[in-house]
Amino acid sequence: MVGIRSSKDDPSDKRGHILAVAARLFTRQGFHKTSVEEIARAAKVGKATIYLFFRDKAGLLGEVYWRKAMELKDKMVREITPGEGTVARLLKMLGIYWDFCSSDPIFSEFLSHREEVQELEFIPEFDAIEEEAVNLIGKVLNEGIERGEIRPMPTDLAAHLLFRVGFYLSHHGRDLFKKFSPEAILDLFDSVLVCGVAKVGNS
Repeated sequence: MVGIRSSKDDPSDKRGHILAVAARLFTRQGFHKTSVEEIARAAKVGKATIYLFFRDKAGLLGEVYWRKAMELKDKMVREITPGEGTVARLLKMLGIYWDFCSSDPIFSEFLSHREEVQELEFIPEFDAIEEEAVNLIGKVLNEGIERGEIRPMPTDLAAHLLFRVGFYLSHHGRDLFKKFSPEAILDLFDSVLVCGVAKVGNS
């Protein structure tokens, strides 16, 4: 087995190196066209090392996406101001999500292919990613209800629906962005959220 270039044989460094290589190859040529052999060769490790760290190629994809999703969540947590109105916070979260998906290669290039997104939705990590997102959205909704800014609602269901709409638009609904600007889509969300979620007199 050929080791990676490192002054220390740290398993966590090796794992991270393999993930970085896999993300680059998935982005450049797609999940289906990238083999474990190619990843091992590019990462300068043996195939056995990859299977030691990850269950299979789908496991690699799952952890790549999980790390990106947690990076996005951390960005949202940092940039969302707790004192802002609930609808404004939800719209900002959506804007951050779309900006991140548009600017990060693993989203903007790799996930621009529908067949790759379908593969993603079947990996076990996707459920955990959805749960993290739903918990974050649900927290914002619950705070809005407590402050009297939005109508009482089943926040768990609402959070799941908001996550799915955002996921669909950013990955499956890319043709919409050829016809409408992100600003126009956000304006629609604004009117729907304000009219359908916020209490009368709140924005």
